[in-house]
Amino acid sequence: MGLARWYNAQKVTVQAAAIGGVLAIIGGLVTGAFTIVNTELARSDTSAAASIPTPTLAASVTAPATSTSAAATATASQSASAQASPSSSSPSSRSSTPAASRRPLTAAQIAHDVVGYTAANGSTVTTAHCSPGSVQLFTNGSAQAGCDLTFSNDVVMRASVTVYSNGSTVWNDEYQENLTAADFEMVLVGLQTISDGDIVSAACYQSTLQKESDGYTQVECVLTLGNTSHETTVTYNGISPPTWT
Repeated sequence: MGLARWYNAQKVTVQAAAIGGVLAIIGGLVTGAFTIVNTELARSDTSAAASIPTPTLAASVTAPATSTSAAATATASQSASAQASPSSSSPSSRSSTPAASRRPLTAAQIAHDVVGYTAANGSTVTTAHCSPGSVQLFTNGSAQAGCDLTFSNDVVMRASVTVYSNGSTVWNDEYQENLTAADFEMVLVGLQTISDGDIVSAACYQSTLQKESDGYTQVECVLTLGNTSHETTVTYNGISPPTWT
């Protein structure tokens, strides 16, 4: 109330100045308040912006991760390729080579592999000669050839020799190459005929011996059966039983 009496007692100019001062103070207070509010809002916006990554920042973070993953994938691929294709000079590459993919066997190698094997009668293969034109190679790595095998009992046998991928060797006899008249006589004695009984003796003539193209050999023989004898042509291949007419 004292302020009102003072204001009324003053001149108009003093009243105007007083009012202007009051308005200036009020304006300053309002401006200060807005400044404080704007500052707080700016701080709040800055914190929110800092907590939310921008697309540019996201790209800069994920890009190295992608390149690292690609590099790791490339390294793994190169490592797998190196393991699948080892150096040909390394021992492991030689030991891991499948038997089926080894160097194809030649006639000379097949002949070498069969030497030393023993037949059922105890004789041993001393030498072997295989025909290059008869070699057959199979997809499983084995090979086969027609060979002449000489045994320790002096028998020369024509045989089909097979060497398997694991190194084992077998042969199938086809016929004997070096049959003689004495071989015929030995196999004939003791054989039984249909009507005349057993063959007691046989006399075959070496001069009549002929070798046929199918591996069989023929010779003229005189066969004695009990009290009878007759001359006949005997056919034999050294494996199958002999036949005669």
